[in-house]
Amino acid sequence: MAAPIILIALAALLPVPAPANHAPAATAEKAVTTTEVRIPSEPGVTLAGTLRLPARKGPLPVVILRGGSGVQKRGAYFSLQERLNAAGIATIDFDKRGTGQSTGTFTDTMQEMEADLAATIKWLRLRDDIDGKRIALLGHSQAAVAAPIVAERDGGLAAIVFLAGPIGESGNMFLDSMRDQLIESGHSIGATDRVTGATRAWMEARRRAAPGEAVAQGRRDLVAAFVQAGFAPDAAEGAARTLDTAQILSMYEAAPGPALARLRIPVLAVLAGRDQSPDANAAAATAALAENPEALVVQVPGAGHLFIYRPADAPPNVTPPGGRWLFPETLIAHWLIDRLAPASGNDASP
Repeated sequence: MAAPIILIALAALLPVPAPANHAPAATAEKAVTTTEVRIPSEPGVTLAGTLRLPARKGPLPVVILRGGSGVQKRGAYFSLQERLNAAGIATIDFDKRGTGQSTGTFTDTMQEMEADLAATIKWLRLRDDIDGKRIALLGHSQAAVAAPIVAERDGGLAAIVFLAGPIGESGNMFLDSMRDQLIESGHSIGATDRVTGATRAWMEARRRAAPGEAVAQGRRDLVAAFVQAGFAPDAAEGAARTLDTAQILSMYEAAPGPALARLRIPVLAVLAGRDQSPDANAAAATAALAENPEALVVQVPGAGHLFIYRPADAPPNVTPPGGRWLFPETLIAHWLIDRLAPASGNDASP
């Protein structure tokens, strides 16, 4: 099988600036029907979303757009949505559960992200104006990690766009990122290995629901490892507290790499050149998608995790203000249009 291509030089598809308070032109507004929708998810959650339907003869293809971790409401990638709508492709995004107008409790776990994306796919397939065989999923960061997992379980998606997601196996992906951050922050390899080793032992105890004392001892061992690494006791306790959430455990358990490797649908993986471990992540993406002839791996030089320019000497996990927007919107739009656009006989306005 043909291996996916890595594009390092992206001068030809460099970016359209992010639209600030961008409003569509009046003619575009007439060509798109915007509808506030409510999507049922589990358990008893209602997601508040916005469905944008082009004035074309249906049923239409659709792209679900979802951002990463944290409080995420609708409205991301609006300029990209306009491009897709103009090509006859519907778009939908929604407030994360427990945020905006969506109901439920905001805990931000991978399991809830996966459930809400699956619920949105199911809801779209019930609509007469949507082509259930032409649904694509675009996810950034946390949603990128969820996208191949959801796509593999579903078995019927048309394509996914994987934006700035880490790639790897359960546990290792989280710990590799943690190791990189500790080393970039000036901690020795020995101290870093003790912290990540203690983290793995504690996370695995939580994962398998070990007896309470075993979990508590694992937490104490982790705090001690942080102190040995040079953290003040209060800071060590705070670091453990940060890791002691359902969200972090779900991130530890996440494993997009194996799911990516099993997909045979079109996959566009867009990676940030100055994200955490960019070269290793690009290599992992290429390896995972090596048997998928419909895969393309792209690395955006100079881009931080949010696709904003990040100087090479910037402090770890810091994106300096005022950076240039490096999101390759043109590439993503054309890639999706090529794979989803309505056939010529189904393209006319009603």
